[in-house]
Amino acid sequence: MKKARGWLLIITAISGLGISIFNGTGEEIIKSDGTTFELEKVALKKNISKEYSSRELLKDSLWIDIHCSATVEDYKVNNMAIWHVDGHNWPGIGYHALIRNNGDLYLGNHLEQITYHNSGQNSKSIGICLIGDFDYKEIDDDAIKTLKALTDEMCLTLKIKGIRGHCDNPNTSKTCPGTLGYKQLVKLGIITNPNVKKFGKDFYKD
Repeated sequence: MKKARGWLLIITAISGLGISIFNGTGEEIIKSDGTTFELEKVALKKNISKEYSSRELLKDSLWIDIHCSATVEDYKVNNMAIWHVDGHNWPGIGYHALIRNNGDLYLGNHLEQITYHNSGQNSKSIGICLIGDFDYKEIDDDAIKTLKALTDEMCLTLKIKGIRGHCDNPNTSKTCPGTLGYKQLVKLGIITNPNVKKFGKDFYKD
């Protein structure tokens, strides 16, 4: 992944917005001049015998898939990495990015990596996970601010088809990113491609 540049393009644009960004990819993010982008590092468990396959980031159009952790809000990102590695035998955490309710942004994998977060859709999508359970409460404003800044920049920089919730996948019964969170993101226009056919128009009403 030495030539991975996706996160460099994104964080260069959003780093001046007051968002705390933590690098959990396990690798330095190198600028075009050869210097390192200074980010606080966080150790996320990885399976040393496996690795995610890679893709050419700007070759094909991708979806952005929004998830939630369905956990308490102070759930540690590394605990999720441990669950994905030990519980599912995955190479590492399944998301490219994770956002806490206070707006902190964690980089879980390079955008060039094809991770496991949305069955049948992984090769053509980027996975972003909001930490918390949003079936019964809405997403906090700080997390919304980071999510919007991140997805806006991805749409400007990458070839993005649209933004959808994990629950929009017709093959899942999950409510992810949570019933209230999903409706909130649709109402705010962050989720741009809701599966109206799956849920019906009345689902989105208050």
